[in-house]
Amino acid sequence: MNIILIGPVSGNIERAKRVFATAERACVEEGHVVVQNPMRDHVGGKSEAEYMQESLSRICQLVIDKTPDLIAVVLPYWSKSDGAMCEAELCRKLKIMKHSWEILPFILAFAITAEANGRAIQ
Repeated sequence: MNIILIGPVSGNIERAKRVFATAERACVEEGHVVVQNPMRDHVGGKSEAEYMQESLSRICQLVIDKTPDLIAVVLPYWSKSDGAMCEAELCRKLKIMKHSWEILPFILAFAITAEANGRAIQ
């Protein structure tokens, strides 16, 4: 599958980077390709609106390019983030199937949850 990661970014940027990195690693370990990880190239200095424009544009481009087997995986607390909810709604409108991070194997889902709660496991 080609995966779009959706989750909260604002607030604790370092934690968000760890959560998204853990989720991406979990997806790759399962043989998937992460085609959208908003934290992979996050360098700061842009407004939330600029990040959202880039993210929504990338999601649309994936559809325009007819990326096969495209799904969205929502990460912990995604529904508490206006930006993540916007991305999830766009995916819904574009008929991109949405799944919870809990679809990943238990230990990987546990690692993502722990990271999101600030309790990283080694």
